[in-house]
Formats: sequence, C-alpha cells, structure tokens
Amino acid sequence: MVYFDPLKVTYLDLLEVYFATIDVTLLNRQGLYEGTQYRSGLYYHTETQRLQAEEALLLVQQQLSVRPILDWERSITEEVPVVKENCTVVTELLPNATFWPAEERHQQYLEKLGFSSEKGAQEPVTSKFKLGDEMVGAADFWEEEEEEEEEEEEEEGGGGVGGRGRAKEGKRGSL
Repeated sequence: MVYFDPLKVTYLDLLEVYFATIDVTLLNRQGLYEGTQYRSGLYYHTETQRLQAEEALLLVQQQLSVRPILDWERSITEEVPVVKENCTVVTELLPNATFWPAEERHQQYLEKLGFSSEKGAQEPVTSKFKLGDEMVGAADFWEEEEEEEEEEEEEEGGGGVGGRGRAKEGKRGSL
C-alpha cells in the first residue's frame, strides 16, 4: 500500500510512476518471479481513484497498440530487439481490500541489494548486485536467503514449505 499526501503528490503522479515501473502486460509475473502474488494490480480507495485508474489503463492500452514494448526475454535469447506481439494490459483494477505486508525478508528490498531507495538517488538500480566479491542476481540472493531460512526451520524441528516471496493467496497491497 502506498500512503501519500495529496497536497504534495497526486494520484495521477503515482499512476505515472506505477506504469513506468511495472510491466502491465505480464500476467501473474514481474521480472523473474511468477505466481498470482506477482500480478499487476491497482486497488482504489475512492470512486475518483477508480475513474482515474480506469482512464489511465485505457490510455496505456491505446499507447501499447500504437507503440508496442520490447520482449526483453526474447530479445536476449535471440540477441536482437523483439517487440511483444498483441500487447494487452492485464493489470487488475479492484476496490482496496485488506492489506497484508510482506514478510520481513522482503522489506527494504533495494537496501538489502545494496542500492539506495532515497528520493532522488542517482545510482541506477540493476538486476545484478555485488554480494561479497561476487556479482549475483536478485533471484540468487532470495534463493540463498530462503535456503538459510529452511535450514534454520529444520534445525528448530519445523518443516518449511517455501516459495521465493510467495504470499498467502488473496493477500495484496494497493496503490
């Protein structure tokens, strides 16, 4: 959930950042992570927010039909730029429900990867980061952390069923 002061930033400003950050064409997925907990969604609190989000989603869909986006995975595999075909916005728009914060290990994500989350930070965020003397990807980092947690649970006599960043079904944040 994003708390904001509408006197300092508008809901439309937040939507602009959201659409610049999230790939709204990926169903139940963001980057390396897959599952319904990674779905793209906007969860409104007021009728005005619903209308603004609805209008923004329509505008993004119109833009995608005129100017499709790159399919990064295929572009890397094929080593040439590949445009996504049939770009469709799959972001869900629903009334806000109960907000469930992520587990502690998912809090302050950027700081844990060695990046700054300070407003106006000039340092670029990349998919690789330095862990000790080795450059690793975020997926490697979370796998290692999850393996450590599972080992700790086994030592304590508990059994761990894991999934990288898996939230309980139906839990979601909101914008």
